[in-house]
Amino acid sequence: FGVQPAQGIGVSAPVQPAPQVSLASSQMVRYQLVLISFIMLAEVNRADKLLEKMHSLEELFQSQQDLLHQQQRQIRKLVEHEERRLLKKASIFVDKGTIRVYSAQENAEGALTSMWLLIMGVIVLLVQVGLAMIEVGSCR
Repeated sequence: FGVQPAQGIGVSAPVQPAPQVSLASSQMVRYQLVLISFIMLAEVNRADKLLEKMHSLEELFQSQQDLLHQQQRQIRKLVEHEERRLLKKASIFVDKGTIRVYSAQENAEGALTSMWLLIMGVIVLLVQVGLAMIEVGSCR
């Protein structure tokens, strides 16, 4: 009779009739399903493009890491060779056949000697210019 008892309470509730499915609503559902399938297909295509980009970035990252490791190995080799070269620098104060590094005092003395020779060379040049001016007669 259209009334059935509610569950758990014992009170009757009216029964609702089943909705009528029309042809227009079934076509709408079909259109919605087609639209959803196109959207999903576009998303899959987009996901494929993203995966391709991700793979290309991973390859680029790996090549950059390989290049970095190669450059680090080259730097280590250069540092090792530089240390060896500096250790074989001979001092003028040691007999021939023995090799040692210049001390800090020897380095300072060498620099001072070079500066002294440079300054004295400039002074000699200026003396020559002064003598040339006397010879020409432009000064007394």
